[in-house]
Amino acid sequence: MLLEEHIYAMVSMVPEFANRVFPDVAFSADGGEVPRPFCVYTIIFQAENALLDGDEGTEDALVQIDVYADDKAEAARLAKKVRDALNAGNFISFTTESGDSSQETDTKYYRCSRDYRVIFSG
Repeated sequence: MLLEEHIYAMVSMVPEFANRVFPDVAFSADGGEVPRPFCVYTIIFQAENALLDGDEGTEDALVQIDVYADDKAEAARLAKKVRDALNAGNFISFTTESGDSSQETDTKYYRCSRDYRVIFSG
């Protein structure tokens, strides 16, 4: 399983997202607004770990996950559920690197953003 597939599978376990987990950018099939809450994940950095005698079989990655909701408390609550779902995933290592929350100026959606460093064996 690829890292992206694993991230999608883990985050999709949060029932509130109901098929609203997107790679890189949120979009709606009809071009309209994406119903909230929804989640966007982006692989910021990804590298295969290798030793002098060959591929180690693991990947090191930095993953940004943004949760969008109608209010700040809901965004924070869902971001925690995302963290819990990822923490239950099959990662060799999983740590929170950074995070912030804000209100988007154009849409007025509340966003809770977290960066996670993962080591993964596909």
